[in-house]
Amino acid sequence: MLKGVRIMFSRIIPLEEEPRQHVLWVMAERFGATCTAHMGDDVTHLVTNTQHTLKVSRSKKDGWKNVENEPSRKAQVLYFTCAA
Repeated sequence: MLKGVRIMFSRIIPLEEEPRQHVLWVMAERFGATCTAHMGDDVTHLVTNTQHTLKVSRSKKDGWKNVENEPSRKAQVLYFTCAA
C-alpha cells in the first residue's frame, strides 16, 4: 500500500525511544513504506506535530508531503496512508 513511500518523523517519536520500535514506524513499514531517521533527498513524507522544525522547513523546500499529527495513533496511520 505504501510501496515507494519514504517517511521521516519529526517530534512524533520521543528522543528516549528507539525509533524503529515505535508503533507508527512499525505500522508504516508493515504497510510497505520505508522509514528513516535522517533527512535525505529520497524522503517523500514527513509526519510531524509542529510546523516549526528544520525538518518541516526542508520538507517544504524539497516538496515532501507533510502529514500533521492526529490525536489518535490509528488516525495518524490511516491519514498518512490515505495521503500517500
